[in-house]
Amino acid sequence: MRTAGSVFEALREKIVDDIADGGTASFDFSWPELTEFNWASDWFDSAARGDQAPAVVWSGNDGVSQQISFEELRACSDRVAGWLVRQGVGRGTRILISLCEVAALWEIQLAALKLGAIVVPAPPMAAGAELMNVLAFSGATVVITDPDSAQDVRPASTWTGITVGGQVPGWSLYEESYSHAVRYRPRAIHQSRAPFLLECSGGSEEGSRLRGWLHSHYACAVGRLTDLYFTRLRPGQRYVTAAPPGSMEHLCFGFLGPLTAGATTVVMGQKENRTSVDVAARAHKEGAHSAYVSMAQLTDPDTATSVRQTPLSEVELLSSLTVESLARTDPGPCAPVVNGEVPATRGWPAKRAWPTTPGNVRWGMRHHQTSTGLMVRSSGEAGDADIRTTALPGHRVSVLSPTTGAPAEAGELWLGLSGWSDGSTPTTSLYGDAHRLPGVGALRTGLQGRRMPDGSVRLTADG
Repeated sequence: MRTAGSVFEALREKIVDDIADGGTASFDFSWPELTEFNWASDWFDSAARGDQAPAVVWSGNDGVSQQISFEELRACSDRVAGWLVRQGVGRGTRILISLCEVAALWEIQLAALKLGAIVVPAPPMAAGAELMNVLAFSGATVVITDPDSAQDVRPASTWTGITVGGQVPGWSLYEESYSHAVRYRPRAIHQSRAPFLLECSGGSEEGSRLRGWLHSHYACAVGRLTDLYFTRLRPGQRYVTAAPPGSMEHLCFGFLGPLTAGATTVVMGQKENRTSVDVAARAHKEGAHSAYVSMAQLTDPDTATSVRQTPLSEVELLSSLTVESLARTDPGPCAPVVNGEVPATRGWPAKRAWPTTPGNVRWGMRHHQTSTGLMVRSSGEAGDADIRTTALPGHRVSVLSPTTGAPAEAGELWLGLSGWSDGSTPTTSLYGDAHRLPGVGALRTGLQGRRMPDGSVRLTADG
């Protein structure tokens, strides 16, 4: 009987092979039924054991380049997990992490996965009030941050504070974990439906509320396979990321996804210039063929123009949006299209729902409930482009009736993700924990649209 780790590895190898064959995944691909699986302890540990290749490369506050190997990540995360147990961390413990690029950031995230704890990422150097807001909202009982941020927070008996890079009275010092003798040994297989991450957003503007999405261990496992499919990274390659620290993209596209690919991730520091041109130039210098940038860096008119003029066309820029960001209700770069028109009220800029990006950019969408990328669109396509496009290995985006879940040809629509066994027949082997349509082999993305007379689809806000 194959273990869950071997099932995951077989699927990973299949996607890597598909990428090597041209980047088009086979339609006979079926997603795994991993009911008991922990990405870190059931797969990563064995894959990383003895591998001295650099896993992550970054620049410290002093500008000196640092790196940690796959083997060092494995060993250090074991030691850190054992130390965190002594700090009261266990299965289900919520850990708020607010750190810049330091080795501890990646060690703690892996250790939390192994323990079954729940990571709550927050932007680095967050003000004390912001940390306390996220702490109260998330229900975290452990806070890990830098000494400067910790100075603004008064310790309380309801949570444990840990600082990285300096001692603060009333807080534990993370560096003590490196001398901890007892390493973590898995005690039980973790249920894959258990949460591993709480993603928080909002709350940055006065009067706005924080919102949260829990992601399961299963979503982590399948999400890393979709990261692999999206980035098209292969073992031994180098890859540059400028994803915003504290974001889901930073965790997935700047760490767990490249680790799944066996690639070396070069992380752009906060003190480095992080425009799209700078990121592409850094990727070229590092010998990387791709780099991740935020959509904000691509929708800025000045940045977009600069990228179009860059001579580094051999560097492919990757980016992503969440499904929810296309149906947002506050002013932003992606305005919803209602009945084929962009509303002129509510402060929306006159832009189509799909952002138009430079020619060397490939981008996709991510669903909050699954943490997985839903589809990849070619660069430069706008809101009236044909929606028929490959989504994930073995899946395509389809247009469904909101009432029956059956394919729809006209009128109001849902955009759904369907499984295809031979390119034409939908199957029911879907992944994730999101909105399934009863009796239909499809996953509702949460976006509505209207099919136009020419067969294209225009999006509307989710009602």
